[in-house]
Amino acid sequence: MVSCHRTATLLALLILLHSDLFSQARQMRAIPGGTWKPLYGTDSIVFPVKTFQLDVYPVTNGQFLDFARNYPGWQKGKVKALFADVGYLKHWSSAFSIGEAFRDVAVVNVSWFAAKKYCECQGKRLPTVAEWEFAAQASETQAGAVNANSLRNYAAFMRYAMRASLKADYTVANQGFRCAKDIRNAVEIK
Repeated sequence: MVSCHRTATLLALLILLHSDLFSQARQMRAIPGGTWKPLYGTDSIVFPVKTFQLDVYPVTNGQFLDFARNYPGWQKGKVKALFADVGYLKHWSSAFSIGEAFRDVAVVNVSWFAAKKYCECQGKRLPTVAEWEFAAQASETQAGAVNANSLRNYAAFMRYAMRASLKADYTVANQGFRCAKDIRNAVEIK
C-alpha cells in the first residue's frame, strides 16, 4: 500500500512539473450545439446553443501577465475601481511578478471586465451562460446539458448560486476563466 501511495505521489509530482499539461497552448475544442434549459424551473425557456469553440484549458497567470504587459490599464495596481474590486490579482506579488511556480496555473482574482477584455484581445469572447452551462453539464458519454434543470444536480446548483452572487467587478480566488469563439456557419442540433 505504501509503494502504491509513493508511486501515485511521484506520478502526480511529475505531472505537475510537466507544465504543458497545464498551459493553455492556445488550444480550443468545438462544442457541438444543442439546447440548454436553466436550472431555475421546470417551465423555464429552453435556450438554443450553437456549436462554438471553447479553450481547452483555463487562462494561466503567465498568459494574463503577457496581456497586462500589453494593456497597462489591466495591470495590478492600475485597474480602475469601476472594473475590479480590491482583490484584483491579489495573489501576484507585484504588477509583473507572479512567481514561476504559478506561471502555468489558472489565473484567479480577475473580474468579469478583465476576463472579457482578455478574451477580446485574443480575438475571442467569454462564453455565454448558456454555452458555459451546456458544456459544463455534459457527461463523459453525452454532449450537452445532461440533467441540467434538476435541483438534485449539485454541481449545476452550485454554479447557479455562485453566478447569482457575483457582480462584474468582483474578483474570486477560486474561479478562473476560459475564452470562447463562434464557429462561422454553425448550426444548432435539435
